[in-house]
Amino acid sequence: MTSDFLNSLIGTWNLISYTAASVTDPSDILLPLGACRGRAIFSLDGYVSAYIQATNIQPYSEGRFHASTEELANAAKRTIAYTAPYRLEEDKAQSSKATIYYDVEMSMPPNWIGTTEIRVLEIEKGDDGDMYMYLRPPGTVELGGVIRKVEVKTKRAGDNSHGGKVDSGKQKERL
Repeated sequence: MTSDFLNSLIGTWNLISYTAASVTDPSDILLPLGACRGRAIFSLDGYVSAYIQATNIQPYSEGRFHASTEELANAAKRTIAYTAPYRLEEDKAQSSKATIYYDVEMSMPPNWIGTTEIRVLEIEKGDDGDMYMYLRPPGTVELGGVIRKVEVKTKRAGDNSHGGKVDSGKQKERL
């Protein structure tokens, strides 16, 4: 039996923002990857796959499988991706909140592999009627010499079960 919270989580979420605000000056907001795009997919069978990538990432100069060390490093530092089984601990006092635990199996950065990443998660309906999810690590991080609170804001993706257009007009020749 699934909970109402789990039912609201299951599905695909598109990134709206990835920010890190100073704890002493909330108007000091850093974009850790700069402008970026991303998506997270939560399955009913308890897995998550998430991907965030800077929008200014450059294609490899010699094609999809031939990259210089510099090109590989550039792509890696502009990408966060992971897949993991997850488990939820719902907040009994607030039905829109939960703590989610990711037991990371694959990741960029590779330092997350084998760790349990914890996020406080909140799902709410916006004034526009769409569903939004906020993910926040429970603590703070130091970025740019400043102690910050990180937040990832996503919006539920539209239904693509009927096979809508999936490429962005940049589809390349396949192998």
